[in-house]
Amino acid sequence: MSEQILKALIRLFALISDIHEDTVITSKGKNIVRLFLNRHLNKEQVALYMKMFDEYLAQYSSERIAKGSIKDRKRTSLNAMRILAICENINEELQQKNKVFLLAKLIDYIYFGEEITENELDFLRTVADAFFITGSEYQDISGFIMGTEADIPGKRNLLLINNNEVHEHPGVNHICDLRIRGTISFLHVTSTNTYLMRYSGNDDLYLNGQAITPSVTYTFDHGSSVRGSGINPVYYSEVVSIISGTSFSARVFLDANEVSFRFRKSDNGI
Repeated sequence: MSEQILKALIRLFALISDIHEDTVITSKGKNIVRLFLNRHLNKEQVALYMKMFDEYLAQYSSERIAKGSIKDRKRTSLNAMRILAICENINEELQQKNKVFLLAKLIDYIYFGEEITENELDFLRTVADAFFITGSEYQDISGFIMGTEADIPGKRNLLLINNNEVHEHPGVNHICDLRIRGTISFLHVTSTNTYLMRYSGNDDLYLNGQAITPSVTYTFDHGSSVRGSGINPVYYSEVVSIISGTSFSARVFLDANEVSFRFRKSDNGI
């Protein structure tokens, strides 16, 4: 990912903050930005871009403006133009799969705030449209992060793993593991074949050996697994087979009968 795109992403995170007199950026919100950067950069670069984030944050919110005022509406319009310009640059470089992940992290960032404002929701819809993410998939992703199963239209693309022996939501895929405290959730974004994952609970779980932060969205890629003390491991192939309805359990056997080989100019062979 180029420096130009990373700077554009940092500007998006700063613009989405939408600071007013009664809102603040929480430490959890900043941690979302840091987690996103950790996915692409080393420790020194993360520190550099976090400093850049604070600078953009100060630039875009240097003046405290009351909600609903004329200045507030003007700033909202200006920010919308900035957002579209940034998204246009991102569209030229990022693949659609990466744009889905970026949208998920922006929703994460908003969800960790003290309140979710209408301006922030408008921001998300603007970004989704600019990234050519369909309305139905945007509803699935936003409902997956900020809502409940009832808020996700594409319930067949959802898988929940928890200790509930009876699942209450028809149409939602479900696995019961009595040893899990909380819920591991997976959402399949069909247009990019992306699997998003979240965990809500108090267990120490690990995604590919890295500690999972509860209520943070991750991508669940090929070969991924979720593990924890005492729970049944969750594998990528298992999640895909349940959501897609296909099975990866078939075994392939290769039998060789009456086959021989002898090396040239030698009595040695097989």
